[in-house]
Amino acid sequence: MGVRRLAVTFALVLSSACGGEPARRARAGREARRAGVAYVGGATCRPCHAETWSTFSHTGMGRSWYPLTPDRVIEDWTTHNTFDVKATGLRYRMFRRDGKFFMRQSLVDPKGRETAVDERELTRVVGSGHHSRTYLVAVGDQLFQAPMCWYTKDAVWDLCPGYEENNDHFTREIDRTCVFCHNARMERLPGKRNAYAEPIPQGIDCERCHGPGRLHVDRWGRGETPTGEGIPRSSIRAASTARLRMQICFQCHLGDSKSTERVARIDAALEDWRPGQPIAAAMVPFRFSETTPHDFGLSAQVDRLLLSRCFIESKGRLECVTCHDPHVTVYRKDRPQDFFTSKCLGCHAMDACRAPASARRATSPPDDCVHCHMRKGEPSDHRHAEFTDHWIRKRIDEPQRARATFGVEPYLPDEFEALPAGRSRVLPRTRAHRCARTRFRRCCKSRMWRDAERSFRESIALGFAKPAAWFFLGKALSAQGRAP
Repeated sequence: MGVRRLAVTFALVLSSACGGEPARRARAGREARRAGVAYVGGATCRPCHAETWSTFSHTGMGRSWYPLTPDRVIEDWTTHNTFDVKATGLRYRMFRRDGKFFMRQSLVDPKGRETAVDERELTRVVGSGHHSRTYLVAVGDQLFQAPMCWYTKDAVWDLCPGYEENNDHFTREIDRTCVFCHNARMERLPGKRNAYAEPIPQGIDCERCHGPGRLHVDRWGRGETPTGEGIPRSSIRAASTARLRMQICFQCHLGDSKSTERVARIDAALEDWRPGQPIAAAMVPFRFSETTPHDFGLSAQVDRLLLSRCFIESKGRLECVTCHDPHVTVYRKDRPQDFFTSKCLGCHAMDACRAPASARRATSPPDDCVHCHMRKGEPSDHRHAEFTDHWIRKRIDEPQRARATFGVEPYLPDEFEALPAGRSRVLPRTRAHRCARTRFRRCCKSRMWRDAERSFRESIALGFAKPAAWFFLGKALSAQGRAP
């Protein structure tokens, strides 16, 4: 079955299985958004939701962003703390000095001497450390990513994802798309792409999934119990259907950097998206390369789940929260060994398994469904880590093969078609062509540039005549050997 046909099948399942929201609740949600309901911060939720707040603070989301301090050290800063990039002659050294943490970049000449030294203090960490940690440097009020990451499984320093192909040194900006997934709501300073208003949150919080809490907090503060009929309840529990609940997870767990591109809409601020809205209200996902059984991306959990027969045939019963409680870490020590198997048995009978008894006993724990039906491996876009491929399938031992490149297509077509006709559909596709232009193999680039040219011309005809549109149209024409 082709990727396009699969995508259409998934979209139909998502839309038909769950039905529409009640008009009253949808109306309340729109009114809340129009009213500009304020964010209050996760700490405000703690007094009333102490237990949930406590368990969530131990999850990867709850520990996604924080200052780099001595009490949070997990890396080797003293012994195996030097990394040489043989292809370029760059050397990195990570070290501590006076209670602070630094990364030193230099070029090494033939005699082993350092030149072109650039040393930066590391101020913040992105990532819980379950798999890796990324480090930020501050230049004034602007934030940038450092080139080296710590990888927990292998206990090594290595280049961060993407730096092996394009080393931005200390100039990779921490822009709005970075913070949208890796932290609670951050307000950008006017006129800057990577500078944010203080205080900067420390980790993803309750409002990332539940929406802004001001009305909810105020109503409870007045002693009024929400009834589910007003704006406050809508702003906290906006996702009233399985389809929209899953799209909360789409924020960060949809997208494979080797085959997809999530394009933020130019006609809607990314920061204005609220849980309970379709994800296409904020961003439109496009696929430019084939999905294969072997390769999967670090953040492609939803992409892969949508491929699963379990998901398709469940008709909406299987969703992310079927197996994952977002408030509790999957790494907790008291998690029962058969926790995920018990989830599978919610739909499947144990005696339906056709595997030999010896093979079933050999898994740890015995009769572990995940061991046989969800492949574990290193993501194609992240080294030194092992993740679970969320494509649930009968066989997980398919041989590796190269991905085929086929063009830029929306892979949630039902959501795409729900966008208003005209610029709302054309602009995301235009920007997807721009983002994906460097990812196509040589044999496919001529077709990609022709498609890009048509897309840019259509955008301009619809009124998007900004300099960027003309600039990239010129690039598309030049790439084809034609004069602008």
